Amino acid sequence: MGSGQSKSKNAIAVTAVGIGLYALYKLLNKKDNNIPQQNINLDEPQALAQTFEQPQEIQLQALNEDFPNDENLDVMPDSVSKIKIVLQNGHLDYRSIFLICEASIDVVGNSYAKETNENRIRRRQLKKQGKLNDYITIIQEYNERIENYLEKAQERVCAFVGTTYDIFQESVVTLMEQGYYQQFFMIQASIRQKIKEKIPSSKNVDLATTKQILKFQIGLLQSDQSKRPEEINIAINKFSGNPETSQIIPLVINVVLSDYIFEKFQIEEEDQIKVISNPQIMQDQEMQQLFYYLEQSMMQLLGPLNLQPGMDF
Repeated sequence: MGSGQSKSKNAIAVTAVGIGLYALYKLLNKKDNNIPQQNINLDEPQALAQTFEQPQEIQLQALNEDFPNDENLDVMPDSVSKIKIVLQNGHLDYRSIFLICEASIDVVGNSYAKETNENRIRRRQLKKQGKLNDYITIIQEYNERIENYLEKAQERVCAFVGTTYDIFQESVVTLMEQGYYQQFFMIQASIRQKIKEKIPSSKNVDLATTKQILKFQIGLLQSDQSKRPEEINIAINKFSGNPETSQIIPLVINVVLSDYIFEKFQIEEEDQIKVISNPQIMQDQEMQQLFYYLEQSMMQLLGPLNLQPGMDF
C-alpha cells in the first residue's frame, strides 16, 4: 500500500479528531460564504456574567497500550450489524465507507472518552508547569493513540461486514483520486461530531458566552508571532518541516485553543458543540460572521505552511 495507505489514513483516522468547530458549523449549515458583514468589536472585555462551577475530579482507569478492552470487540454494536456494504469493481462505494467510519465510532467511543479526559488532565498540568515542549508532545501522542483506536475499530468493523481493511483503505484512496475530497471532508465532520457525543456535556452554554469564546479564539489566532500563544509557535516549528508531520499542526492548534478556552471559561469543546448543533442559534448573523472570521484567521496562520485548514481543523 505504501503512500496510498498513508494518504487514506490521514483522510479518515488522523483528522477525525482534529476537525474543529468551524468544520462542524459548515457541516450543519451547508450554505455559501456570502455572509452579511457586521461590525464586531473583537477587543471588547471577555468577562462573563455567568460564574461557572469548578469541574469535579475525574477518576480515570489506566488504558492498555494496545486497543483497550480488546476482547469485547467481538461483540459489535447494533450500528455495525445494520451495515450492508456495496462493492464496485472490487472497491467499496462511498456510502459503505461512510457507514464503516461511523460505526467505528460506536466501537471506540468509550475508550475515546477515557483517553480524552486523561489527556486533558495530563497536558493541562504540563501547561501550568511551563513544560510546553512536553505539552505539545503529549498532544501528538494523544492523536496517534486515537488514530490507532480508530484504525483497529475500522479493521474489526470491516471483518464483521465481510470485507478487509486493505480494501477499505484502497477504496478511500481510489475515491479521493476520483475527486471525492470534499465528500471525505464531510465524513470527517460527521465523525468529528459523533465521537464528541461520547463525552457528555457538563455545561449549558448560552449564545452570548459562545460569541465571547469565538472572539477569544480569533484574538489568539490573529495575534502576531510575538504575542501568539507560545504553544502554537512551538507546534509550527516542530512539525512544519515534514509534509507528514505538518498535517498534525491544525489538530494541535485546535487542542491548544480548547485548553485556553477551558482555562478562561471553564468550558470544554463538547459544551460548545452542543450549542453549535442548535440550528436556531446558528441562524444568528453575528455567529455566522464570527465563524467566518475564525476560518480566515486560521487560514492566514496556516497559509505559509501550504496546508488545507478546511480539512484538518
